[in-house]
Amino acid sequence: MEIGAGKRIFEELMKMSHYSGTNSIGFPIFGGLLLYRSGSGVQVCCEMNAFEMLGITPRLVLAEDELREAFRAVGKSAHPDAGGDDGKFSSVREAFAMVSSPSRRLSHWLELRGLKVEIRGSIQPDLMNLFSEVGAVTQQAESLIRRRDEAKSVLVRAMLENEAQLCRESIEKAIFSVDAAIQKECSVFPALENAINLDLSAASMTGRSLAFLEKWHASLRAIFSRLV
Repeated sequence: MEIGAGKRIFEELMKMSHYSGTNSIGFPIFGGLLLYRSGSGVQVCCEMNAFEMLGITPRLVLAEDELREAFRAVGKSAHPDAGGDDGKFSSVREAFAMVSSPSRRLSHWLELRGLKVEIRGSIQPDLMNLFSEVGAVTQQAESLIRRRDEAKSVLVRAMLENEAQLCRESIEKAIFSVDAAIQKECSVFPALENAINLDLSAASMTGRSLAFLEKWHASLRAIFSRLV
Protein backbone atom coordinates (compact mmCIF):
# COMPACT_ATOMS: atom_id res chain seq x y z
CA MET A 1 0.00 0.00 0.00
CA GLU A 2 1.35 3.46 -0.89
CA ILE A 3 1.98 5.82 2.02
CA GLY A 4 -0.39 8.43 0.57
CA ALA A 5 -3.17 5.87 0.15
CA GLY A 6 -2.56 4.51 3.63
CA LYS A 7 -2.77 8.01 5.08
CA ARG A 8 -6.10 8.64 3.35
CA ILE A 9 -7.54 5.34 4.60
CA PHE A 10 -6.28 6.09 8.08
CA GLU A 11 -7.92 9.53 8.05
CA GLU A 12 -11.19 8.13 6.69
CA LEU A 13 -11.31 5.51 9.41
CA MET A 14 -10.88 8.25 12.00
CA LYS A 15 -14.17 9.76 10.79
CA MET A 16 -16.17 6.53 11.02
CA SER A 17 -18.62 5.83 13.82
CA HIS A 18 -16.79 2.73 15.03
CA TYR A 19 -13.74 4.79 16.00
CA SER A 20 -13.59 4.42 19.79
CA GLY A 21 -10.56 6.48 20.76
CA THR A 22 -6.96 5.50 21.38
CA ASN A 23 -5.25 2.97 23.58
CA SER A 24 -2.86 3.87 26.40
CA ILE A 25 0.08 4.48 24.06
CA GLY A 26 -1.81 6.45 21.43
CA PHE A 27 -2.80 3.89 18.76
CA PRO A 28 -6.37 4.43 17.48
CA ILE A 29 -8.97 1.71 18.06
CA PHE A 30 -11.57 0.79 15.41
CA GLY A 31 -14.15 -1.81 16.34
CA GLY A 32 -11.71 -3.63 18.62
CA LEU A 33 -8.76 -3.42 16.18
CA LEU A 34 -5.71 -1.35 17.02
CA LEU A 35 -4.19 0.33 13.97
CA TYR A 36 -0.95 2.18 13.43
CA ARG A 37 0.55 3.97 10.45
CA SER A 38 3.93 2.77 9.23
CA GLY A 39 6.09 3.48 6.20
CA SER A 40 4.18 0.87 4.22
CA GLY A 41 0.76 2.21 5.12
CA VAL A 42 -1.90 1.35 7.70
CA GLN A 43 -1.16 -1.78 9.70
CA VAL A 44 -3.36 -3.81 12.05
CA CYS A 45 -1.62 -3.91 15.40
CA CYS A 46 -3.78 -6.40 17.34
CA GLU A 47 -7.40 -7.14 18.07
CA MET A 48 -7.55 -5.86 21.65
CA ASN A 49 -5.53 -4.44 24.50
CA ALA A 50 -5.66 -7.23 27.06
CA PHE A 51 -3.94 -5.07 29.67
CA GLU A 52 -6.51 -2.30 29.45
CA MET A 53 -9.33 -4.83 29.46
CA LEU A 54 -8.06 -6.01 32.85
CA GLY A 55 -7.40 -2.49 34.10
CA ILE A 56 -3.62 -3.06 34.17
CA THR A 57 -0.91 -0.73 32.90
CA PRO A 58 0.73 -2.43 29.89
CA ARG A 59 3.99 -3.90 31.14
CA LEU A 60 5.91 -7.16 31.14
CA VAL A 61 6.68 -7.52 34.84
CA LEU A 62 3.45 -8.57 36.54
CA ALA A 63 2.84 -10.49 39.76
CA GLU A 64 0.46 -13.45 39.60
CA ASP A 65 -1.54 -12.09 42.54
CA GLU A 66 -2.05 -8.78 40.73
CA LEU A 67 -3.29 -10.55 37.63
CA ARG A 68 -5.76 -12.69 39.55
CA GLU A 69 -7.07 -9.71 41.51
CA ALA A 70 -7.53 -7.72 38.30
CA PHE A 71 -9.38 -10.65 36.69
CA ARG A 72 -11.68 -11.04 39.69
CA ALA A 73 -12.47 -7.32 39.77
CA VAL A 74 -13.23 -7.00 36.05
CA GLY A 75 -14.84 -10.44 35.83
CA LYS A 76 -17.44 -9.56 38.45
CA SER A 77 -18.97 -6.83 36.31
CA ALA A 78 -18.48 -8.70 33.02
CA HIS A 79 -20.12 -11.94 34.19
CA PRO A 80 -23.67 -12.52 32.89
CA ASP A 81 -24.95 -12.99 36.46
CA ALA A 82 -23.76 -9.47 37.30
CA GLY A 83 -25.35 -7.75 34.32
CA GLY A 84 -22.63 -8.49 31.80
CA ASP A 85 -22.86 -10.90 28.90
CA ASP A 86 -21.16 -14.06 27.67
CA GLY A 87 -19.22 -12.25 24.95
CA LYS A 88 -17.73 -9.67 27.29
CA PHE A 89 -16.87 -12.24 29.95
CA SER A 90 -15.28 -14.46 27.32
CA SER A 91 -13.14 -11.53 26.19
CA VAL A 92 -12.05 -10.88 29.77
CA ARG A 93 -11.10 -14.53 30.20
CA GLU A 94 -9.08 -14.45 26.97
CA ALA A 95 -7.35 -11.25 28.10
CA PHE A 96 -6.45 -12.94 31.40
CA ALA A 97 -5.13 -16.02 29.60
CA MET A 98 -3.05 -13.84 27.28
CA VAL A 99 -1.47 -11.74 30.02
CA SER A 100 -0.93 -14.76 32.29
CA SER A 101 1.23 -16.45 29.66
CA PRO A 102 4.73 -14.87 29.61
CA SER A 103 5.22 -15.64 25.90
CA ARG A 104 1.83 -14.26 24.87
CA ARG A 105 2.22 -11.27 27.20
CA LEU A 106 5.54 -10.41 25.56
CA SER A 107 4.11 -10.75 22.05
CA HIS A 108 1.07 -8.66 22.95
CA TRP A 109 3.18 -5.99 24.67
CA LEU A 110 5.31 -5.67 21.54
CA GLU A 111 2.32 -5.68 19.19
CA LEU A 112 0.78 -2.79 21.13
CA ARG A 113 3.89 -0.87 20.09
CA GLY A 114 3.53 -1.83 16.48
CA LEU A 115 6.26 -4.47 16.66
CA LYS A 116 5.63 -7.94 15.28
CA VAL A 117 7.54 -10.89 16.73
CA GLU A 118 8.00 -14.31 15.15
CA ILE A 119 7.36 -16.98 17.78
CA ARG A 120 7.70 -19.94 15.44
CA GLY A 121 11.14 -21.37 14.96
CA SER A 122 13.63 -23.90 16.26
CA ILE A 123 14.53 -24.59 19.88
CA GLN A 124 17.43 -22.54 21.18
CA PRO A 125 20.64 -24.57 21.82
CA ASP A 126 20.67 -23.76 25.55
CA LEU A 127 17.27 -25.46 25.92
CA MET A 128 18.18 -28.70 24.12
CA ASN A 129 19.24 -30.53 27.30
CA LEU A 130 15.95 -29.62 28.97
CA PHE A 131 14.08 -30.67 25.83
CA SER A 132 15.79 -34.07 26.03
CA GLU A 133 14.88 -34.40 29.72
CA VAL A 134 11.23 -33.56 29.05
CA GLY A 135 11.13 -35.97 26.11
CA ALA A 136 12.67 -38.84 28.09
CA VAL A 137 10.36 -38.49 31.10
CA THR A 138 7.33 -38.13 28.82
CA GLN A 139 8.24 -41.28 26.92
CA GLN A 140 8.74 -43.13 30.21
CA ALA A 141 5.36 -41.99 31.50
CA GLU A 142 3.52 -42.88 28.29
CA SER A 143 5.04 -46.38 28.37
CA LEU A 144 3.99 -46.88 31.98
CA ILE A 145 0.47 -45.61 31.36
CA ARG A 146 0.12 -47.96 28.41
CA ARG A 147 1.29 -50.96 30.45
CA ARG A 148 -1.01 -50.02 33.31
CA ASP A 149 -4.00 -49.70 30.99
CA GLU A 150 -3.22 -53.10 29.48
CA ALA A 151 -2.86 -54.81 32.88
CA LYS A 152 -5.34 -57.65 33.28
CA SER A 153 -5.36 -57.91 37.05
CA VAL A 154 -5.39 -55.71 40.13
CA LEU A 155 -2.17 -57.39 41.27
CA VAL A 156 -0.25 -56.33 38.16
CA ARG A 157 -1.54 -52.78 38.47
CA ALA A 158 -0.48 -52.72 42.12
CA MET A 159 3.01 -53.93 41.18
CA LEU A 160 3.30 -51.01 38.78
CA GLU A 161 2.47 -48.46 41.47
CA ASN A 162 6.02 -48.19 42.78
CA GLU A 163 7.25 -47.47 39.26
CA ALA A 164 4.43 -44.96 38.85
CA GLN A 165 5.54 -43.11 41.98
CA LEU A 166 9.11 -42.87 40.70
CA CYS A 167 7.80 -41.64 37.37
CA ARG A 168 5.70 -38.96 39.07
CA GLU A 169 8.79 -37.78 40.93
CA SER A 170 10.69 -37.57 37.65
CA ILE A 171 7.90 -35.53 36.12
CA GLU A 172 7.84 -33.18 39.11
CA LYS A 173 11.59 -32.70 38.76
CA ALA A 174 11.17 -31.90 35.07
CA ILE A 175 8.39 -29.42 35.85
CA PHE A 176 10.66 -27.73 38.37
CA SER A 177 13.39 -27.46 35.73
CA VAL A 178 10.97 -25.99 33.20
CA ASP A 179 9.67 -23.49 35.76
CA ALA A 180 13.24 -22.41 36.51
CA ALA A 181 13.92 -21.95 32.79
CA ILE A 182 10.76 -19.84 32.43
CA GLN A 183 11.86 -17.63 35.31
CA LYS A 184 15.28 -17.24 33.70
CA GLU A 185 13.75 -16.15 30.40
CA CYS A 186 11.40 -13.73 32.17
CA SER A 187 14.34 -12.16 34.00
CA VAL A 188 15.04 -10.08 30.87
CA PHE A 189 11.61 -8.43 31.00
CA PRO A 190 12.76 -5.39 33.03
CA ALA A 191 15.54 -4.72 30.53
CA LEU A 192 13.08 -5.01 27.62
CA GLU A 193 10.68 -2.60 29.29
CA ASN A 194 13.40 -0.02 29.89
CA ALA A 195 15.22 -0.39 26.58
CA ILE A 196 15.53 2.80 24.54
CA ASN A 197 16.35 0.88 21.38
CA LEU A 198 14.66 -2.48 21.83
CA ASP A 199 16.42 -5.46 20.24
CA LEU A 200 13.47 -7.08 18.45
CA SER A 201 15.54 -10.12 17.45
CA ALA A 202 16.45 -10.83 21.09
CA ALA A 203 12.85 -10.22 22.18
CA SER A 204 11.62 -12.67 19.54
CA MET A 205 14.11 -15.26 20.73
CA THR A 206 12.90 -14.84 24.31
CA GLY A 207 9.29 -15.17 23.19
CA ARG A 208 10.09 -18.28 21.18
CA SER A 209 11.87 -19.94 24.11
CA LEU A 210 9.02 -19.08 26.47
CA ALA A 211 6.47 -20.53 24.03
CA PHE A 212 8.36 -23.85 23.97
CA LEU A 213 8.76 -23.89 27.75
CA GLU A 214 5.10 -23.16 28.40
CA LYS A 215 4.12 -25.94 25.99
CA TRP A 216 6.40 -28.40 27.77
CA HIS A 217 5.06 -27.31 31.15
CA ALA A 218 1.45 -27.89 30.08
CA SER A 219 2.36 -31.28 28.58
CA LEU A 220 4.12 -32.41 31.77
CA ARG A 221 1.22 -31.29 33.96
CA ALA A 222 -1.22 -33.17 31.74
CA ILE A 223 0.72 -36.43 31.79
CA PHE A 224 1.27 -36.14 35.55
CA SER A 225 -2.50 -35.99 36.06
CA ARG A 226 -2.86 -39.23 34.08
CA LEU A 227 -0.52 -40.95 36.53
CA VAL A 228 -2.40 -39.89 39.66
